[in-house]
Amino acid sequence: MGLDDLLARLERTAGTAGTADVPADVPANPLQTLAGTAGTAGTAEKDKGEADSSETLPTDAAPLIRATRWLIHFLDREPLEVWFAPAADHDEALASYPDAVAAEPLPERTDTRTATVIERDELLALVEAIYAADTDQDRAEALDAALADPEGALQCYRAIAAERGITVVLPVITRPTSITVATGCKSCRHRKRPGRSDPGYCGGGRDDLPAAYGLHHPLRKLPDDQGAGCTSYQTIED
Repeated sequence: MGLDDLLARLERTAGTAGTADVPADVPANPLQTLAGTAGTAGTAEKDKGEADSSETLPTDAAPLIRATRWLIHFLDREPLEVWFAPAADHDEALASYPDAVAAEPLPERTDTRTATVIERDELLALVEAIYAADTDQDRAEALDAALADPEGALQCYRAIAAERGITVVLPVITRPTSITVATGCKSCRHRKRPGRSDPGYCGGGRDDLPAAYGLHHPLRKLPDDQGAGCTSYQTIED
């Protein structure tokens, strides 16, 4: 056996790495290989744990509810129905009433109708007074929401105004009137009805009309135009 053969055998027996004659499946250092394997496994477990911790856990949180109508509850008085424009969530509804203990959203009203002129004027006055410190856009949105349900909005805003001591002055509505005075025998003070005769007779001294009874009778028959152009016409109130 030559010296080279002896050295190759000794290297194979010792498992020395880095020699070309050592088989690929013979580890150069079994302890180091085991440690490396354990380290790799530990790294895998660590990576797995990090992946688990980064997973998004399911949540049961309820979605945020926004509503225009809320029922505000108090300890010392009856609940109050309140309108918000724009719609408010639970925290915003409670923040508007610091002494409230709870708030629950109310469903949107479906039995709505168009506001009358009087209702619209009152709602406009209430919105202007209650939202005096807000912007014009806020007041416009509040009025639009109120006009969508004038009956409920009036009830709500009247309660808010009473609670805050707000008094609104409603505009005085002057309705146009047309009085037509009909000048005619039926409304003339000279019309006479002896024995409740119908249509009656003229007692206004109109000699141009034929006498009612006989040639010189003081009463005259009513004209064919029923006094439309009579110059002797006088109303009964005169």
